[in-house]
Amino acid sequence: MPKTGILLINTGTPANPTEEAIRIYLEEMLSDRMLVDCPPFIWKRVLKHAILPKRPAKTRPFYESFWTPEGSPFMLTSFAQRDLVERKLSEDAAQGLVVELAMRYGSPSIMSGLQALRNARCERIVAVPLYPQYVRVCAGTCLAKVRECLAELAEGGWEPKLEEVGDFWQQPAYLDALADSIRRTWDPAARTERGAEEHLVFSWHSTLMADITAGDPYREQNESTAQAVARRLGLEEGAWSISYQSRFDGRKWLQPFTGDHLAELAEAGIRDLAIICPGFVADNIETCVEVSQQLRDAFLQAAGPEARFTYIPALNESDLLAEAVCAEIRKRL
Repeated sequence: MPKTGILLINTGTPANPTEEAIRIYLEEMLSDRMLVDCPPFIWKRVLKHAILPKRPAKTRPFYESFWTPEGSPFMLTSFAQRDLVERKLSEDAAQGLVVELAMRYGSPSIMSGLQALRNARCERIVAVPLYPQYVRVCAGTCLAKVRECLAELAEGGWEPKLEEVGDFWQQPAYLDALADSIRRTWDPAARTERGAEEHLVFSWHSTLMADITAGDPYREQNESTAQAVARRLGLEEGAWSISYQSRFDGRKWLQPFTGDHLAELAEAGIRDLAIICPGFVADNIETCVEVSQQLRDAFLQAAGPEARFTYIPALNESDLLAEAVCAEIRKRL
């Protein structure tokens, strides 16, 4: 059998928590035409004169608070996930498998990951963006970059067969992992006495409504994910809801926005709130700063000093998450 290479892909992170490293990372990310569909001659000016001179200094404290002496927790978790997937696949695969990790922006790059698989003499590639639900600006741009890099490498004579994993939200192991994580951190069964005062929010990164209108399945997949997890937890309608955080600019983004939604829940009398971000498989500054700190402070200020706010961590090094990813890979093997 031909040797197969597995390329796990996530978004990425600056190389270190300095303004220069953040600037380099942001420039690469915000130069992606799939993220910013604006005429290049206009956007390059905006990027150069309005965003890159200011945003790195604004976000540097967040990265510094998130960083550890060993490096970015996001990257450490991502490499641990790669090792988990590799170990699981090696247990039941009767063929040569090589697993590499790549980032859409920053390092290790998608090109370097593919070059490593080429050097390992892989004849098939399974590209797996680590986003459970498909959205054009995440999984879509990762897979497009893989195809672009493979086209370039084909000029040197390497043309492996490519298999793509667009999403894996329907995998029972992924849904079970979310439900188990919620029970461990914020067990709905233990809070029955508080009744209507408790609520679970599923919050995803928002995306442009233009992509949703064009047929992006993101919203439908998110809603199906939340419904499946709520059933596993035995939550009734009204005990949970969906919202979207992190809009980038003034264009039309998928709503309701999480900040506004939490304020409405506080006004409605919710005093025991939990929030989970199922679209992220590894914690990052968005989950650890924006959600678990900034949104927490805003909710507690609105709900009062006796209110409870629980952030449910990303699945990170969950064995069930690795099993869900492996299940999708096995389909292609």
